Amino acid sequence: VRDLSRNSKELQEVQESISSGKRINKPSDDPLGASQALDYRKTLSRIDQLNRNIAWGKSWLDFTDSGLSQVSDLINRAKEIAISQSSATASQSSRAASAAEVEQLSQQLLQIANTKLSGRYIFAGQRTNQQPFEQDGAYKGDAGEVSIVVGPGLNMTISSDAGKVFKGSGGGEDIFSVLTEMKTALENNAPA
Repeated sequence: VRDLSRNSKELQEVQESISSGKRINKPSDDPLGASQALDYRKTLSRIDQLNRNIAWGKSWLDFTDSGLSQVSDLINRAKEIAISQSSATASQSSRAASAAEVEQLSQQLLQIANTKLSGRYIFAGQRTNQQPFEQDGAYKGDAGEVSIVVGPGLNMTISSDAGKVFKGSGGGEDIFSVLTEMKTALENNAPA
């Protein structure tokens, strides 16, 4: 009877293991194995989190790259306008039309500078929940870096310093001011 009871219990455990697809259904089945299984789960969870971090960081970098590429295109277009409208062949009406185009470029620049990814502003430094640029081009972000964890003890910075990119801090030009001055000069028919 005892052997029959033991065999019945073992059969039940085997059937439970087969139906669940797991070798260990409760810690008492294999205490050492259960401990190892928990360690494996923690490791897999960390790896999944790192993969999510990396995917999110890649999206952030792709958005930043796209935005900076668009900024470069806008600056090149503004240069083309400046060169064409500084010549003696340009007229007051062509400069007025170009002033309107420069205004559009300025608005496009503002939209790019305030680009969001998943509800976060990518050019705001660490103030990602606050719009970094106001309508007049004033910067409300900070110079803080946004970084992600990509491995044990490994962080990667994914943000760009918008103060350097758009406002010229560190020796560059304030793109918003340059476009505003250019628009004013075109409206005043001042080719210089």
